[in-house]
Amino acid sequence: KKIQLKIIGEGANEKLLRELVNDLGLSEFVFFEGYKTKDEIVIAYNEANVFVSSSFKETFGVVLIEAMACGLPIVATKSGGPVDIVNEQVGYLAEVNNASSLQLAMQNMIDNYGNFESENIRQNVIANYSEKVVSEKLENQFIQCLKNKKQ
Repeated sequence: KKIQLKIIGEGANEKLLRELVNDLGLSEFVFFEGYKTKDEIVIAYNEANVFVSSSFKETFGVVLIEAMACGLPIVATKSGGPVDIVNEQVGYLAEVNNASSLQLAMQNMIDNYGNFESENIRQNVIANYSEKVVSEKLENQFIQCLKNKKQ
């Protein structure tokens, strides 16, 4: 299978990663896309088949929700927010700072890619993270806080 990894963004390790890709002879499979605007990110999501996040710390995971809204299955690390977002219907989780675990999760995605339905992933986002749903959850939390305060 010809698989490409497109790395979007810039960071302190970019030079080291570029050297590693060259040393491993992976230049035809790994591409460094650099910084992208919001509009370019949406295009990238729509061109992709899977979204992978290898974060060490992810407080919520907005990028995961964005990718899922575009129907992408997810591979992410158990870096905080992804633990509450990624389930067996939308993707796989890997251990933080564990290349073998991430590799296994990515291989599972390759092997089981056909089990993920874009529309189901989108519906998961709508059911759990749409403006209406989040607003209702927040409103209910505020009401509960006010009730507790009166007691």
